[in-house]
Amino acid sequence: MRSFIFISLIFAISAVFLVDPQDSMSAESPVSQCQSGRSAAKLTGWELNSKMPRGSAVFTTESGSLEISVENVALPDGRMLNVLVDDNRIGHIGPLKEGSATGSIAGKLAEGDRVRVIDDDRPVVSGNLKCQESETAKNTY
Repeated sequence: MRSFIFISLIFAISAVFLVDPQDSMSAESPVSQCQSGRSAAKLTGWELNSKMPRGSAVFTTESGSLEISVENVALPDGRMLNVLVDDNRIGHIGPLKEGSATGSIAGKLAEGDRVRVIDDDRPVVSGNLKCQESETAKNTY
């Protein structure tokens, strides 16, 4: 029993000294580490009713808002689409009009977060947020 306690104690002490200092900073959002304060994603989708939907998502740290737009969505006008970050619903955009919808959702997001737009449980488009460092990159999406 003493050897188990001794080994456990050594493991606990070594874990404290082997922690990467960068890991302790992980509570800070990677987006806030992005010098431009702006992350974006090109949203791509799956063919739906013979159309290939697409869109964009832009998160700005200063405003704390995610701007989303989708187009070429082959669903009826008036349809609201749910927005998820990873697997958490954060809001909705719409209503769809002629296959397009836009929306703005307040929240705290991080670089690398996966933005998903869905119709009920059916995926429409998705993409991962990436830091946009320059003016040229800002115009990419």
